[in-house]
Amino acid sequence: MPGEVQDTAPEPGFTVSDFIMPTRDKPMIHPASDAILCENCQKLELTFFDPNCPGCLDLLLEPKTTIPQLFAIMRQWVPQVQQNIGLLVKEILRRGANVNDRDGLTDMSMLHYACKAGAVGVGDVTSSTNVVRELITKGVDVSQRCRWTDMLPLHYAAFFDIAPVIDILLKASKSKDVNARCKEFDNGTALHIASSNLCIEAVKSLLDHGADVSTRDKLNRIALDCVPNVAAYEPDSEPAVVAASLTQLLSEAEPPTTSHDKENLHSTSLSLGIKIGDRVWVGGTKEGVLRFCGVTEFAAGEWAGIELDEPVGKNDGSVGGVAYFHCRPNHGIFAPSSKIAKEPSQPQSIARPSSLPTPTVQQTPNQSSQAASLPHSRTSGPSSRDHSRSSSPAPSPHDVNEAEIAEKFELNDRVVVAGQKSGRVQYIGQTQFASGWWLGVELDQPVGKNDGSVGGVRYFTCKPRYGVFAPVTKVKNLTAEDSFAVPTAPAPKTHHNSHGSLHETSSKGSQNDLSGSNSDLAGHKQINSLKKTPANSNSNSRRGSADSIKKASLGSRKAQNYEFKLTEGMSILVNSELGVVRYIGTVDFADGLWLGVEMRKPVGKNDGSVNEKRYFTCKPSYGLMVRPSRASCRGINCAKLVEDITS
Repeated sequence: MPGEVQDTAPEPGFTVSDFIMPTRDKPMIHPASDAILCENCQKLELTFFDPNCPGCLDLLLEPKTTIPQLFAIMRQWVPQVQQNIGLLVKEILRRGANVNDRDGLTDMSMLHYACKAGAVGVGDVTSSTNVVRELITKGVDVSQRCRWTDMLPLHYAAFFDIAPVIDILLKASKSKDVNARCKEFDNGTALHIASSNLCIEAVKSLLDHGADVSTRDKLNRIALDCVPNVAAYEPDSEPAVVAASLTQLLSEAEPPTTSHDKENLHSTSLSLGIKIGDRVWVGGTKEGVLRFCGVTEFAAGEWAGIELDEPVGKNDGSVGGVAYFHCRPNHGIFAPSSKIAKEPSQPQSIARPSSLPTPTVQQTPNQSSQAASLPHSRTSGPSSRDHSRSSSPAPSPHDVNEAEIAEKFELNDRVVVAGQKSGRVQYIGQTQFASGWWLGVELDQPVGKNDGSVGGVRYFTCKPRYGVFAPVTKVKNLTAEDSFAVPTAPAPKTHHNSHGSLHETSSKGSQNDLSGSNSDLAGHKQINSLKKTPANSNSNSRRGSADSIKKASLGSRKAQNYEFKLTEGMSILVNSELGVVRYIGTVDFADGLWLGVEMRKPVGKNDGSVNEKRYFTCKPSYGLMVRPSRASCRGINCAKLVEDITS
C-alpha cells in the first residue's frame, strides 16, 4: 500500500533517512506511548532521549519509530530534547502526520510543543521560532486549544516568555487571539499569564499587538493585579527589578479604543421576533428592556443582556471588564437567549436567604465600574449575628436549587468544605467572582486561599489563608464522625519559577474549584491537593444525629481503626528511605490515590512535577510519587492511613 515501509533490503544509495510518507488529509489524536531509548543509554540507566547520542539518533531516523513514540520524546522536559524540537517535528511530518495531529496523553499539537521549546534555560528560542514559522507555512491552526489545559499556543509562549514566537503567532492570526482567555489561569488572557510569571518581554509583545490591559479575569483582576508581590526579595534582585518595570509598563499602558466587537452588540437579533429595545421577561420572574444580544467573552453561546426595572440584577452591563451595554448598578443581568420571553411565566415562590448587609467593595481606579453591591447575602458581623429571615424577590429558576440548599446553613455553622477542610460559615450569598450561591468559610487551619475577600470585594474578615469560598453544593454540616480527625499540617509554600514546567492545572470547571484571591509568586493558582483537614473535637453539629453520620458524604474511610490519619507534613518510609509527605491526592498519569513525597536524600525522580504538572515543590531528584501501599508510617502501611477519594 502507498506509504507503507517495506521490510525488503534497501537499494544501493538508499538510507533510512530518505523515506517520506504521504501526508494525511485529516488530523488525528495519537495514542500515548513510551519514549524510545537506545541500548547504550539503557545500560547507562539514562532516563531521557538524547538526539546527540549516535544510538538514539539511529532510532530516531528508523522508519519503524512511530509518531506516538516521537510525541513521547517531545514530552521530555530536558535541554537535549527541547533544543532539538525541529528535528523531532521533521521526523513526525515525514511519517505522514497532519500538521494538526495531537499527542493523546497531553492533547498538545506540534505547535504547542514548539511554542514551549523556546523556554530560557531548557530550550532554544531560535529553534522554537523557526519551527513555529515552518508549521504556520504548512497551514497549522494557530488557534487550537489543548483540551487538558485550555491553552492556546499563544498562552504557552506567554507563559514561557518567548516574545518572538508571540509576534509570529499574532501576525498569523491577525491579533485575533491576543485577548483570548484560558480557563486554567482563572479565565485570564495571555497578558494575565505573562504578568503573573514576570515575563516582561512577552508583556511588551502582547501590548504591541493590542492586548487589552483593562480585561479582567474571573477573580476580577486586570493584568496589573497579577504581578507577583516581591516584597520578600532584595530591592536590587532580579524578580524585584522585573516586577517594578512590569508594574510601570502595565500602569502606563492604555486599553484599546474598543474593548469589544461593537458590530456583534447591535447586529445580532434574537429569535421569536424579539429585538433590541423590546421589553422582555428573564426566567419569567424579572422584567426589563433588552439591551444586548450576541456572543460574549465570559461564556459560550448566545446571551441576552437586560436592563431590569428593579435593582435586582448583578451588574451595570459590564462583565469581566467588558462593557456590553450601560445601565445603573444592579440593574443589569445576562441570561441565555433561551431564557427570555415577551410574556411572563408563573413565578415560583420559595424561601430565600435573608437580605442582610452586602459585602464591602474595595474600590481602586480600575475597579470603580465593577463596584456593584451583591444581592441577597448574609455575612458575619455585629449587625448580622442575630437576625430573622425575610423574603426577597423570587429567584430565576436556575437559582432555585442552590437557594434552597443555602437555606439549610446559618452563620457560624460548623461545616466541612469538599469533605476536606473544616471551619465556620461566615458568609452566605451570591458573589461577584462567579454565579450561583456560595459559602464563605473561616477554616480551622491556615490551608485556605484568602482573608475573606476576593477580587477586591470583602465578604467577611479572617486571618490570611484561613478563608475559603465554595459553592453551597460542596459544603456539608460537620458531623460527629469528623471529631476523630487530627490536625492537618499547613500546606508547604510554593516558590517562584517563571521558566519551569507548567504549574498544576485542573480540567474541572469553576463550580468544582474553591475560589482564591491574589496571585502568588508562582504566578498561577496553586495545587489543590486533597488534604484531609481537621474537625474541632469539641464542636457539636446541629445535624449530628446518627442518621446524618451514616449519610455524611465524606467518602469511605480506611483510617477509622487507627488513632491518626496520614496528612501532609508527616514523615514516612519509602524503600527504607525517609521522606516527608507533601501531596495526597489524585494524579493525571495514573488512576487512584498517590502520595507526593520529598525525600531526605536525592533518591527521588523529580522536583514535585510529573509530565509538566506540578503537585508540590522540592529540589530536583528529591521528589517521588508513590502509591500509599508502597510506603509506611510508624510501622503502618500508608494505604490503611488514607481515605478513599470518591468522585
